[in-house]
Amino acid sequence: MAGRGDPDHEDALERVTLPAPPPIPEGLKPARSGGASPVKEKGLGASMAEVGRAWALAFDFMLTIAAGAGLGWALGRWFGSQNNWIMIGFVLGFATALYRIIRHTQKQEARERAERAGRGGGGGA
Repeated sequence: MAGRGDPDHEDALERVTLPAPPPIPEGLKPARSGGASPVKEKGLGASMAEVGRAWALAFDFMLTIAAGAGLGWALGRWFGSQNNWIMIGFVLGFATALYRIIRHTQKQEARERAERAGRGGGGGA
């Protein structure tokens, strides 16, 4: 049996040829039209600020749901039917969190549209 130190094993490894990888689809290739990348265009600090805003939005989503469930728990303790109120609070918290994310996204898109219009970029849908 041929092992790692065996010369026949070494020769077999040298004879292995791998097929060429498939070509990269055009949509996945990096842009090489001479335009700057978004990180270079805005700067690294701007991209880190965007990451911070994304994390804040994620925590806002989770905490809004938790606040709704907590309010449901408190109402359940008060009225004596805890499970029903927790579910109602959870559903209302989720709906509120979804509404807040949609509003945030709409405001962000409007801000970006105004920014493009100010630069003369146009290109709206």
